[in-house]
Amino acid sequence: MKVSVKLYGALEDEVPGYDNQEGLLLDLPEGARVLDLLARLELPEGVCSIDSSGRVLRAQDKLSGDASLKIFRIMSGG
Repeated sequence: MKVSVKLYGALEDEVPGYDNQEGLLLDLPEGARVLDLLARLELPEGVCSIDSSGRVLRAQDKLSGDASLKIFRIMSGG
């Protein structure tokens, strides 16, 4: 299944060859989870993934075919 990914903030620099204008189009096996995608990109679980409808995804959530995700680091502090 094809998954479209856009990275934000410092994550753009953590994935070699990432183009911030185009993003990434990855081919993942059916039934892949957010955790599988993060592992493929070599990103830690401590990032936040949001699908195209604005829903925050957890690491164990399954991805749907033709998913479009935005990934960024979770912000904290005061």
